[in-house]
Amino acid sequence: LPLHEMFNTAVVEEVKIQEPAKDAEKKTMPAITGMMKKFVDYLNHSGVSYNSEVYLGASLAWLSMLVSSRYCVKTKAFTTPANLMLWGILPSGVGKDSPQSLLQRLLFDHKVLGSGSYKSAPALVMNLCNVIKEKKGETELVRKAQRENLMIIDECSTLFRMVQNGENYQKDIIETLNTLYSRSSGFFAGDQSIARGAGYGAAYNPYFTLIGFTTYNNFNSIIGENIVGNGFFERSLVFVKTKKSKFNDEPYKDEKLFQELKEFTDFCLDKPIRLVTHGVEIPAEQEIKTEVAYEAFPINGETEAAMHEYRKKMYSIEGADIDEAFYNRFGEIVAKVSLLHAISEKRAYIGLEDFNWAVQLVEWSYSYSRPAFEKMKTND
Repeated sequence: LPLHEMFNTAVVEEVKIQEPAKDAEKKTMPAITGMMKKFVDYLNHSGVSYNSEVYLGASLAWLSMLVSSRYCVKTKAFTTPANLMLWGILPSGVGKDSPQSLLQRLLFDHKVLGSGSYKSAPALVMNLCNVIKEKKGETELVRKAQRENLMIIDECSTLFRMVQNGENYQKDIIETLNTLYSRSSGFFAGDQSIARGAGYGAAYNPYFTLIGFTTYNNFNSIIGENIVGNGFFERSLVFVKTKKSKFNDEPYKDEKLFQELKEFTDFCLDKPIRLVTHGVEIPAEQEIKTEVAYEAFPINGETEAAMHEYRKKMYSIEGADIDEAFYNRFGEIVAKVSLLHAISEKRAYIGLEDFNWAVQLVEWSYSYSRPAFEKMKTND
């Protein structure tokens, strides 16, 4: 059965579309429920302190990979896979390693983990290339190109500063990340250099989700329009925790809860990825240049209309340049997060409850990260 048909098909009581809060102080983090809550609870129970705000972001990275190259949000206006760019900002010494470790434990067996360190744009797309060995005039496929990549960056401020102050080939990282993010629903033409030629890493529907972590002080000290104003952070969700929570006196690892997370991971990723084959068998080395046949996750008409109106509303808002640039992306990100919330709730369709939760999350995230973005842009 398709994944969504294994989930709960019961109709939940729909909620009305909520108007976005106008003042930053009124925006609150949405309630964490479903499989997201299990993910966050495991980390809170086992860590040095509770960091639900940042662990929520890590749970979205996990859910994003569970639907990678399988499901998308499809409406009359757009088709959107659920890949994301996420950043976790928290005080020093409170446990940014634990969400990374959990993601790696859950996903390692499924070969969807990318590298955690990148020093140039070509390095970003290495996993999209087949590794072929030639011997005595014959070729052997040593490693098949990896379309799905979760990039986990332990200290992302290093990446940001390299982009801001590094050589041109390092600054190209942001442009490549933006392109990879957008090409999840299309064709990535690849990188080009004298050494590698044209089309290095060319792929259909590369699925890159990125999550990086840093301290609040490091994040707040980054400046420059190479970071803000070029569509990079505008495509991102930032999860900010500014102060330490109470010390956890009795940490424990709930292995039963971990097993539940692992079984859900395996269940979702056991669904095979379908390709557009037109009835022709595709050789393994050609799969990366073959289009993915995404399955549209069911969405009811009321929710589709709400998504369209929200996207239109945010696109039409005029104001400070920094706000307009972010608002223009809100509709797309909300669509992605709506799908992930439905998966977290094991719901067989995307409903208004999922949409409203996604709106609250996106606007809450922006309200707490906006001061840092404004500082980055104005202090170049």
